[in-house]
Amino acid sequence: MAPHGDGASGLSTYWVDLLLSRLEHSGREAGVEALMLSGNATELIKLDDTLVARAIYDTFGDETVPLARLIPLFREWRELILARGGAFDIPQTYRRNPYPMAAGPSSNV
Repeated sequence: MAPHGDGASGLSTYWVDLLLSRLEHSGREAGVEALMLSGNATELIKLDDTLVARAIYDTFGDETVPLARLIPLFREWRELILARGGAFDIPQTYRRNPYPMAAGPSSNV
């Protein structure tokens, strides 16, 4: 999905691009965790040559994937999004990040 406020209703490469950029430009200091993305319940952390999916609320144990395996998959996923993005419209019902409706100071919304 596109980021909050984008207005696009189709598929977007925004989050894939953001993650790839952060992975490629993050530090390489051994043993140092670097937060790449964080969501409602999970954060993605770069640690050495791996990406760790960590539950923020301890709902599952850490899942680790080697970057050498993951980065090509994200690049392929990006290409698939670009190929299908315009043809796939996400219904408003399933968009979780719309702007709130404008309401005046005396509104009962």
